[in-house]
Amino acid sequence: MGVEAIVEIGPQRTLSGLIRRSDRRVRLLNVEDGASPEKTAAALNG
Repeated sequence: MGVEAIVEIGPQRTLSGLIRRSDRRVRLLNVEDGASPEKTAAALNG
């Protein structure tokens, strides 16, 4: 479907693990603490 990146929000990476099993080409990012949103935004823009 053209999805290149998925952002999971929460303290664990459960969904990221499931997604990785089904499609390793998708870029997985996680927001889990106060610093994570900035890092994730930078990764998506860069």
